[in-house]
Amino acid sequence: MSGKLSNAQKASKAIRQAKEKAEDLRFKIALDNLLVRQQEERDELAVTYSVKPEFIDRLRSTSSHYKDKRVPSLSNAKIRAKALEVNTGTWLRFLSTHINGRLILLGREIGHRVKRSELQLMVNNDESLQNLTPEQNEALLASVLEHRTIKKTGARLSNQSASLDFRKTISNLSVEVCDLSSTMQMP
Repeated sequence: MSGKLSNAQKASKAIRQAKEKAEDLRFKIALDNLLVRQQEERDELAVTYSVKPEFIDRLRSTSSHYKDKRVPSLSNAKIRAKALEVNTGTWLRFLSTHINGRLILLGREIGHRVKRSELQLMVNNDESLQNLTPEQNEALLASVLEHRTIKKTGARLSNQSASLDFRKTISNLSVEVCDLSSTMQMP
C-alpha cells in the first residue's frame, strides 16, 4: 500500500480535522468563560470579607509549598569535608600556668570556627581535595546526603526542639487536610 491518500481519505481527514478544531475552539471559549466567572466571584468575595484576592487564591490552591532539597554540589561537599577536618580537630590541653589550663583547638580557642571564606581558600590550596578520583567525589557527595538525612530524621537535642518539630508537623498536616477537605465536594 502506497503512502498517498485517496481523495475520499483526504476529504474524510479534512472533515475530521475541522470538527476537532471547532470542538477545541468551543472548549477554549467555555474554559475562558469559567475562568472569568471564577475571577469575578473571587473579587466579590474579597470585597465582601475585606481580604485580598491573592489570599483567597492561596487558600483555594491545593498545592503544597514543600520544595525538594537541591542535590549537593561538589564544591560544597569539599568545603564541608574541610570544615569537619579543621573545626573538629583533636583537643589539646596546654599545661602552662599562664594559659590557665584553657582548652585550645588546633591553635584556636574553644567555640571559634573557621569562616566559610577561609574554608574556601583552604580547599583551593589543598592538593588532596583538588585531585580527587570520581569515586572519592561520589563519596563526598554521599556523605553530605547522609548528613542531611540524619539531620532531618535523627533524634533532636532537647525535648523543646522535639516538641517544636511535632507542633510544626501537626500544623502542616492540619493545613494540608483542610485544603484537601475544602476541595472535595460533600453530597
